[in-house]
Amino acid sequence: MTAPTILRTRDVDLARARVAGFFCDHRLDPVGRAHAIDMRLRIDTVGSMGLVHLDYGEPVQIRPGPLSTFYLVQIPLAGRALVEHGATRVQSSPHLASVLSPTAPTVMTWQRGNPQLCVRLRRSTVDRELMRRLGHEITTPLRFDVGMDLRRPDVASWVRMVRFLGDEAVRGASSVGGADCSEYLARGVVNQLLDVQPHNYSAALAAAADGAATLGSRMTALIDDHLADSLGPDWLAARLRVSVRALREACRTELGSTPTAVVKERRLLAARARLLDAMHPGRTVTDVALGVGLTHLGRFAVDYRARFGESPSETAAARS
Repeated sequence: MTAPTILRTRDVDLARARVAGFFCDHRLDPVGRAHAIDMRLRIDTVGSMGLVHLDYGEPVQIRPGPLSTFYLVQIPLAGRALVEHGATRVQSSPHLASVLSPTAPTVMTWQRGNPQLCVRLRRSTVDRELMRRLGHEITTPLRFDVGMDLRRPDVASWVRMVRFLGDEAVRGASSVGGADCSEYLARGVVNQLLDVQPHNYSAALAAAADGAATLGSRMTALIDDHLADSLGPDWLAARLRVSVRALREACRTELGSTPTAVVKERRLLAARARLLDAMHPGRTVTDVALGVGLTHLGRFAVDYRARFGESPSETAAARS
């Protein structure tokens, strides 16, 4: 995780330049009777994802044109903004966020008292995750519906995850600092967004999930559901109704690994997620390790440090 960008300014040109440096070039103009702004900006990064708290203080019009290299979710924390994206026009509010795709031009008017949490997702990351789940290249650009209903439970869950990561970034938590882990978290945000926000590939994605799961993905799902069990290759192959040889070949070709190594990786990732879970502050390191099937505590500590660059107890301390 890089150091955050923090700025407060009344200078329109400085505000535009600083925001353009992270997003893209755009026009920024005060509107109505406003001749200046009182901009507050904080930019944090988690892997390839940017989490941006932005408030212009006064009404402004923003004209970025097509975003080209990223998708952008804008979540109003208060107030309203008029968002025109392609042929769609929405009035965003704390009940309705806006989701901008890379290929359509955009014009926005943020009203006074309209702080927003903006989630910048790299286009290559989003498109790659979509293609991985579809199992083939995409033939037309991915386009999300512009309006995002923040009152839907699944959308609210996605926003809670984003806010939690933002809070962790603000306090400099190690949970979002490592390159591998932070990108894993960013991909989680991307994949949940692909599930909760309608887009032009939603039907194809649902069909792929229903009928075309690969052996490798079926195996990792089985592991995740049975972390505390004895997950040897024979047991996994029997539950998946394939030969051990077929299981090993799927691991090699799909995951670049072995069944034993995949089990270890899924257990370590699950352990880290549980250690970071602020909803269960009473969990001990021992509870977490045993709960995911890592019964040799000394080996768990060594493997965990090698994978994440810190001890399990250090991760647990970061959530408090």
